[in-house]
Amino acid sequence: MYNQYISVSVVMMSFVDFLSDILTKPQLIEIAKKLDISHSGNKRDISERIRDKAQPKEVLNLLNISELKEICDDMGLPKKGKKDEIVERIIENIYVSKTKKYKVRKKPAKATTSVSKRKSPFYKELYEVMYKELDFNIRSKTKEKDLEDQLFQFLRAKFPSHNIQSQVRTSSKGRIDLAFEKDGIGVELKYKPKKSDLQRLVQQVEEYKEDFKKIIVLIVAENKSISVIDKYKEKIENIEGCKVIIYKI
Repeated sequence: MYNQYISVSVVMMSFVDFLSDILTKPQLIEIAKKLDISHSGNKRDISERIRDKAQPKEVLNLLNISELKEICDDMGLPKKGKKDEIVERIIENIYVSKTKKYKVRKKPAKATTSVSKRKSPFYKELYEVMYKELDFNIRSKTKEKDLEDQLFQFLRAKFPSHNIQSQVRTSSKGRIDLAFEKDGIGVELKYKPKKSDLQRLVQQVEEYKEDFKKIIVLIVAENKSISVIDKYKEKIENIEGCKVIIYKI
Protein backbone atom coordinates (compact mmCIF):
# COMPACT_ATOMS: atom_id res chain seq x y z
CA MET A 1 0.00 0.00 0.00
CA TYR A 2 1.16 3.55 -0.62
CA ASN A 3 -0.06 7.11 -0.30
CA GLN A 4 -0.53 9.43 -3.23
CA TYR A 5 -1.30 13.16 -3.24
CA ILE A 6 -3.66 14.47 -5.90
CA SER A 7 -4.38 18.17 -6.51
CA VAL A 8 -8.03 18.83 -7.23
CA SER A 9 -9.41 22.12 -8.55
CA VAL A 10 -12.63 23.12 -6.84
CA VAL A 11 -15.11 25.71 -8.11
CA MET A 12 -16.47 28.01 -5.40
CA MET A 13 -20.23 27.89 -4.87
CA SER A 14 -22.35 30.73 -3.51
CA PHE A 15 -24.91 29.99 -0.81
CA VAL A 16 -27.74 30.74 -3.26
CA ASP A 17 -26.24 28.26 -5.74
CA PHE A 18 -26.04 25.69 -2.97
CA LEU A 19 -29.67 26.17 -1.95
CA SER A 20 -31.10 26.15 -5.46
CA ASP A 21 -28.94 23.29 -6.77
CA ILE A 22 -28.83 20.94 -3.77
CA LEU A 23 -32.16 21.38 -1.99
CA THR A 24 -35.57 20.45 -3.37
CA LYS A 25 -38.29 23.04 -3.78
CA PRO A 26 -40.42 21.49 -0.98
CA GLN A 27 -37.39 21.79 1.33
CA LEU A 28 -36.88 25.44 0.36
CA ILE A 29 -40.57 26.19 0.91
CA GLU A 30 -40.46 24.57 4.35
CA ILE A 31 -37.36 26.61 5.30
CA ALA A 32 -39.02 29.81 4.04
CA LYS A 33 -42.10 29.09 6.15
CA LYS A 34 -39.97 28.53 9.25
CA LEU A 35 -38.17 31.83 8.57
CA ASP A 36 -41.53 33.54 8.02
CA ILE A 37 -40.70 34.78 4.52
CA SER A 38 -42.45 34.45 1.17
CA HIS A 39 -42.10 31.06 -0.55
CA SER A 40 -43.50 32.11 -3.95
CA GLY A 41 -41.55 31.94 -7.20
CA ASN A 42 -38.96 29.50 -8.47
CA LYS A 43 -36.18 27.82 -6.47
CA ARG A 44 -33.70 30.62 -7.02
CA ASP A 45 -36.20 33.30 -5.95
CA ILE A 46 -36.82 31.46 -2.67
CA SER A 47 -33.08 30.77 -2.21
CA GLU A 48 -32.23 34.46 -2.52
CA ARG A 49 -34.83 35.39 0.12
CA ILE A 50 -33.48 32.72 2.47
CA ARG A 51 -29.92 34.01 2.00
CA ASP A 52 -31.06 37.56 2.79
CA LYS A 53 -32.92 36.42 5.91
CA ALA A 54 -30.56 33.96 7.66
CA GLN A 55 -26.97 32.74 7.94
CA PRO A 56 -26.07 29.35 6.39
CA LYS A 57 -25.69 27.67 9.80
CA GLU A 58 -29.16 28.80 10.89
CA VAL A 59 -30.66 27.60 7.59
CA LEU A 60 -29.01 24.17 7.72
CA ASN A 61 -30.08 23.67 11.33
CA LEU A 62 -33.68 23.91 10.14
CA LEU A 63 -33.18 20.61 8.28
CA ASN A 64 -33.29 17.24 10.02
CA ILE A 65 -30.26 14.98 10.21
CA SER A 66 -31.45 12.60 7.46
CA GLU A 67 -31.81 15.56 5.08
CA LEU A 68 -28.33 16.77 6.02
CA LYS A 69 -26.87 13.33 5.38
CA GLU A 70 -28.54 13.29 1.95
CA ILE A 71 -26.89 16.64 1.22
CA CYS A 72 -23.55 15.09 2.21
CA ASP A 73 -24.26 12.28 -0.28
CA ASP A 74 -24.95 14.82 -3.04
CA MET A 75 -21.73 16.71 -2.20
CA GLY A 76 -19.59 13.59 -1.83
CA LEU A 77 -18.94 14.23 1.87
CA PRO A 78 -18.77 11.85 4.86
CA LYS A 79 -22.12 11.48 6.64
CA LYS A 80 -20.97 10.42 10.10
CA GLY A 81 -21.05 12.61 13.17
CA LYS A 82 -23.53 14.63 15.19
CA LYS A 83 -25.83 17.17 13.56
CA ASP A 84 -23.60 20.14 14.46
CA GLU A 85 -20.56 18.40 12.95
CA ILE A 86 -22.42 17.60 9.72
CA VAL A 87 -23.66 21.21 9.44
CA GLU A 88 -20.09 22.53 9.85
CA ARG A 89 -18.78 20.04 7.29
CA ILE A 90 -21.36 21.16 4.71
CA ILE A 91 -20.64 24.85 5.34
CA GLU A 92 -16.90 24.30 4.98
CA ASN A 93 -17.47 22.69 1.60
CA ILE A 94 -19.79 25.38 0.26
CA TYR A 95 -17.05 27.97 0.64
CA VAL A 96 -14.01 25.96 -0.43
CA SER A 97 -10.58 27.20 -1.44
CA LYS A 98 -9.74 27.07 -5.13
CA THR A 99 -7.35 24.11 -4.79
CA LYS A 100 -6.98 21.39 -2.19
CA LYS A 101 -4.62 18.45 -1.89
CA TYR A 102 -6.24 15.16 -0.97
CA LYS A 103 -4.26 12.27 0.44
CA VAL A 104 -5.39 9.02 -1.18
CA ARG A 105 -4.45 5.63 0.21
CA LYS A 106 -4.40 2.87 -2.36
CA LYS A 107 -6.21 -0.18 -0.97
CA PRO A 108 -5.86 -3.85 -1.84
CA ALA A 109 -8.20 -5.14 -4.56
CA LYS A 110 -10.22 -7.11 -2.02
CA ALA A 111 -11.12 -3.99 -0.08
CA THR A 112 -12.51 -2.20 -3.16
CA THR A 113 -15.09 -4.93 -3.76
CA SER A 114 -16.90 -4.02 -0.55
CA VAL A 115 -17.70 -0.55 -1.98
CA SER A 116 -20.01 -2.02 -4.61
CA LYS A 117 -21.99 -3.79 -1.85
CA ARG A 118 -22.97 -0.56 -0.11
CA LYS A 119 -26.65 0.24 -0.10
CA SER A 120 -27.37 2.54 -3.05
CA PRO A 121 -29.28 5.82 -2.58
CA PHE A 122 -33.06 5.54 -2.84
CA TYR A 123 -33.17 7.09 -6.33
CA LYS A 124 -30.90 4.36 -7.71
CA GLU A 125 -32.83 1.66 -5.88
CA LEU A 126 -36.13 3.04 -7.21
CA TYR A 127 -34.79 3.14 -10.76
CA GLU A 128 -33.50 -0.46 -10.54
CA VAL A 129 -36.80 -1.78 -9.21
CA MET A 130 -38.81 0.01 -11.89
CA TYR A 131 -36.43 -1.14 -14.62
CA LYS A 132 -36.27 -4.79 -13.56
CA GLU A 133 -39.48 -5.67 -11.74
CA LEU A 134 -42.37 -3.77 -13.32
CA ASP A 135 -45.02 -6.02 -14.83
CA PHE A 136 -48.04 -4.12 -16.08
CA ASN A 137 -51.39 -5.75 -16.73
CA ILE A 138 -52.21 -4.22 -20.13
CA ARG A 139 -55.41 -4.97 -22.03
CA SER A 140 -56.98 -3.62 -25.18
CA LYS A 141 -58.94 -0.93 -23.28
CA THR A 142 -56.12 0.03 -20.91
CA LYS A 143 -55.61 3.77 -20.51
CA GLU A 144 -52.69 5.78 -19.14
CA LYS A 145 -54.55 6.40 -15.87
CA ASP A 146 -54.91 2.62 -15.38
CA LEU A 147 -51.14 2.19 -15.66
CA GLU A 148 -50.54 5.13 -13.35
CA ASP A 149 -52.74 3.44 -10.73
CA GLN A 150 -50.90 0.14 -11.19
CA LEU A 151 -47.54 1.90 -10.85
CA PHE A 152 -48.69 3.74 -7.72
CA GLN A 153 -49.79 0.50 -6.03
CA PHE A 154 -46.61 -1.29 -7.09
CA LEU A 155 -44.27 1.41 -5.73
CA ARG A 156 -46.25 1.90 -2.53
CA ALA A 157 -45.98 -1.84 -1.83
CA LYS A 158 -42.27 -1.92 -2.69
CA PHE A 159 -41.31 1.14 -0.66
CA PRO A 160 -43.74 1.39 2.28
CA SER A 161 -41.37 3.58 4.31
CA HIS A 162 -41.29 6.24 1.57
CA ASN A 163 -44.33 8.45 1.19
CA ILE A 164 -45.58 8.33 -2.41
CA GLN A 165 -48.28 10.68 -3.75
CA SER A 166 -50.11 10.87 -7.05
CA GLN A 167 -50.93 13.89 -9.22
CA VAL A 168 -48.74 16.30 -7.29
CA ARG A 169 -49.08 19.96 -8.25
CA THR A 170 -45.85 21.66 -9.36
CA SER A 171 -44.72 25.29 -9.29
CA SER A 172 -45.33 25.52 -13.05
CA LYS A 173 -49.04 24.85 -12.29
CA GLY A 174 -48.84 21.41 -13.84
CA ARG A 175 -49.06 18.01 -12.16
CA ILE A 176 -46.46 15.26 -12.07
CA ASP A 177 -47.94 11.74 -12.05
CA LEU A 178 -46.21 10.39 -8.93
CA ALA A 179 -43.84 11.91 -6.39
CA PHE A 180 -41.73 11.00 -3.40
CA GLU A 181 -41.66 14.62 -2.26
CA LYS A 182 -39.52 14.13 0.85
CA ASP A 183 -36.94 12.32 -1.29
CA GLY A 184 -37.08 14.97 -4.01
CA ILE A 185 -38.02 12.41 -6.68
CA GLY A 186 -40.73 12.71 -9.33
CA VAL A 187 -42.05 10.00 -11.67
CA GLU A 188 -43.79 10.77 -14.97
CA LEU A 189 -45.53 8.07 -17.01
CA LYS A 190 -46.43 8.14 -20.70
CA TYR A 191 -48.47 5.43 -22.45
CA LYS A 192 -48.11 5.04 -26.22
CA PRO A 193 -47.04 8.67 -26.65
CA LYS A 194 -47.24 10.44 -29.99
CA LYS A 195 -44.38 12.55 -31.27
CA SER A 196 -46.15 15.71 -30.06
CA ASP A 197 -46.48 14.13 -26.59
CA LEU A 198 -42.74 13.45 -26.53
CA GLN A 199 -41.95 17.02 -27.57
CA ARG A 200 -44.07 18.34 -24.69
CA LEU A 201 -42.53 15.79 -22.35
CA VAL A 202 -39.06 17.33 -22.68
CA GLN A 203 -40.45 20.72 -21.65
CA GLN A 204 -42.46 19.14 -18.82
CA VAL A 205 -39.37 17.49 -17.38
CA GLU A 206 -37.42 20.76 -17.49
CA GLU A 207 -40.26 22.41 -15.55
CA TYR A 208 -40.46 19.54 -13.04
CA LYS A 209 -36.77 20.03 -12.25
CA GLU A 210 -37.76 23.24 -10.48
CA ASP A 211 -39.43 21.05 -7.85
CA PHE A 212 -37.53 17.75 -7.87
CA LYS A 213 -33.84 16.87 -7.73
CA LYS A 214 -34.37 13.59 -9.58
CA ILE A 215 -36.95 12.51 -12.15
CA ILE A 216 -37.69 9.11 -13.65
CA VAL A 217 -39.71 9.07 -16.87
CA LEU A 218 -41.43 5.78 -17.68
CA ILE A 219 -42.53 5.39 -21.29
CA VAL A 220 -44.76 2.43 -22.13
CA ALA A 221 -44.71 1.91 -25.89
CA GLU A 222 -44.92 -0.54 -28.76
CA ASN A 223 -41.75 -1.74 -30.48
CA LYS A 224 -42.54 0.18 -33.67
CA SER A 225 -42.27 3.50 -31.76
CA ILE A 226 -38.94 2.84 -30.05
CA SER A 227 -36.70 4.49 -32.66
CA VAL A 228 -38.57 7.79 -32.27
CA ILE A 229 -38.69 7.50 -28.49
CA ASP A 230 -34.94 6.88 -28.28
CA LYS A 231 -34.24 10.36 -29.69
CA TYR A 232 -36.33 12.00 -26.97
CA LYS A 233 -34.88 9.70 -24.32
CA GLU A 234 -31.47 11.15 -25.11
CA LYS A 235 -32.78 14.72 -24.80
CA ILE A 236 -34.41 14.00 -21.45
CA GLU A 237 -31.38 12.22 -20.03
CA ASN A 238 -29.24 15.22 -20.99
CA ILE A 239 -31.19 17.09 -18.29
CA GLU A 240 -29.28 16.66 -15.04
CA GLY A 241 -30.81 14.14 -12.64
CA CYS A 242 -33.21 12.59 -15.18
CA LYS A 243 -33.53 8.98 -16.26
CA VAL A 244 -35.82 7.32 -18.81
CA ILE A 245 -37.14 3.75 -18.70
CA ILE A 246 -38.76 2.32 -21.84
CA TYR A 247 -41.25 -0.46 -21.13
CA LYS A 248 -41.88 -2.33 -24.38
CA ILE A 249 -45.24 -3.94 -25.14
